[in-house]
Amino acid sequence: MSLKLKLEIAIIVMLVNALACATTGDIPVVKQPEEAAKVLSESLISILKKITITEKVTVAIMPFGGPKGKPTTFGKKMADLIQAKLLGYQWILVERNRIDSIIKEKTLITAGVIEEKNFIEIGTIMGADYAITGTTYYGKKALVVAKIIDISTGTVVGMAQVYIDFRDYE
Repeated sequence: MSLKLKLEIAIIVMLVNALACATTGDIPVVKQPEEAAKVLSESLISILKKITITEKVTVAIMPFGGPKGKPTTFGKKMADLIQAKLLGYQWILVERNRIDSIIKEKTLITAGVIEEKNFIEIGTIMGADYAITGTTYYGKKALVVAKIIDISTGTVVGMAQVYIDFRDYE
């Protein structure tokens, strides 16, 4: 089976799962950022395993941003927590400090707003095959959405979501 076919199958499975979650409201709800990172990581690991079966790939985990794309302190923490969960698998992870320094350089030019096209450019600079990005939407609960982007095509090849209910957070 070719890598392209494997990727297409993985995308179809992910879309079906995403639609199922969207229609049933089956997005997990947790109380702590650490729990959210665990839930997101489990989904991301499953997706990465499917799309990287035969090859060793480099993954850059970008700091998560708010709805307007600006990296946040919480987003940096989520990226660090997810990176810790992805250690020990077959992927090469780009050092988070290198990513942060390139983002800092780029944000001087773009007034702090990072868009997906910037992640693709940063991922290319870092030699990454895939980038994991994320956005946090705040309401009664925080919705954290993580995406895996194929750097070579700019397409989203996987996604995971979790709600964090901060009402009992200490």
